[in-house]
Amino acid sequence: MSNRYSFQITTLGCKVNQYESDKMKEELFALGFQEAKKNEKADLYIINTCSVTHIADRKSRQHIRKAINQNPQAKIIAAGCSAENKNSGINKISGNITIIGNKGKEHFKTLITQLFPECTSHHIITNYPLFRNRAYLKTGDGCQNFCSYCVIPYVRGPLTSRPSKHILQEAQLLAASGCKEIILTAIHLGAYGYGLQEKTNLASLLEQLACVLPGVRIRLSSIEPLDFSENIIKVMKKHANICKHVHLSLQHSSNKILKAMNRNYTQNDFRNIVAKIREIIPNITITADIIVGFPGETEEDFQELKKFTQEIKFYKCHVFKFSPRKGTPAASYPNQTPEDEKRRRSSELIELSSALSLKTHKDMIGDKVEVLVESQTGENCDGFTSNYVKVKFKSNKNLLNSIATIKITDIHSEYVMGLTE
Repeated sequence: MSNRYSFQITTLGCKVNQYESDKMKEELFALGFQEAKKNEKADLYIINTCSVTHIADRKSRQHIRKAINQNPQAKIIAAGCSAENKNSGINKISGNITIIGNKGKEHFKTLITQLFPECTSHHIITNYPLFRNRAYLKTGDGCQNFCSYCVIPYVRGPLTSRPSKHILQEAQLLAASGCKEIILTAIHLGAYGYGLQEKTNLASLLEQLACVLPGVRIRLSSIEPLDFSENIIKVMKKHANICKHVHLSLQHSSNKILKAMNRNYTQNDFRNIVAKIREIIPNITITADIIVGFPGETEEDFQELKKFTQEIKFYKCHVFKFSPRKGTPAASYPNQTPEDEKRRRSSELIELSSALSLKTHKDMIGDKVEVLVESQTGENCDGFTSNYVKVKFKSNKNLLNSIATIKITDIHSEYVMGLTE
């Protein structure tokens, strides 16, 4: 096309959304679109929304309104969970908006050719400018756990898994394009294999990927505690290219709160899982999702949660304040926690998480670590270790997208600093 259309994609929420945004971006490049810079007007705005909390819904609406203000003549696509959620308020925003939610993402290319009829097959280009040294790879979609606080099963639909051959093919394409780390992601990652005719599971998929792509790091995103089987741990131990980091969805340590959340494990179950992981992989880092201020959470429950967080020695905690989601059971539970109390508890747990991170970083001083260099501006480089510690260092060589050996010399609560070997 003589005058190429421009686009901007804004992604909120989870890694599955990021994966799906990347796929939409690929299709737009293939149709001849160009990506507009952040403050430039675009012909097309895509807001890939999140609905995990009421704040996520609000941010989703704000980004849609911002796009309308930036270019009232532009076409806007609202995708993702907030766009799928009829209670989010997105359907009340006036403007040139096409709402596709999650299900419509499957027909994204067709929609674009309808909105921009000039984008037909003879405009397709093949060397579009999309490079990622770390990439997300979706293994499935949906969830049927129906935790009492969560709207995602209602807006993502039932649990599904992608055939392993499709995942392996996509992983090989990513590796061929120069990608050095692949992050497996799904709404319910640990349930991989559900619904497939082939007999497979997450441990089997990990084994296949690690063998087929020995020069590429394989990382797991968030996983449910009871899904983290001994087979998965052993596969992680066996293969050097599987990252030694696991993110577990703890949510809480109180058995009373876990039951009210409709979580299917106890505090002791979680403790035993972590003990088994560390027995087999001693140098692993463990991070967690935690919710504070759930209905009925007393001060005693919260102090127990802080004590348990210290006991487990998480590397980091992702702390969420409970957000009542309309249509979920927990939204109407009695004894809702006041907002100011949620803020206090969140602040205290974030402070504890920072202290735990700092302790891990102190223990790393003098260590030599391998870092995948993800960005480099002049001499300033940064990237992540296999166990997901961010490292900053300086080099006068071009190290982008390579593995550098770094000796840790200094620390910060959010990252460590070092020197090239």
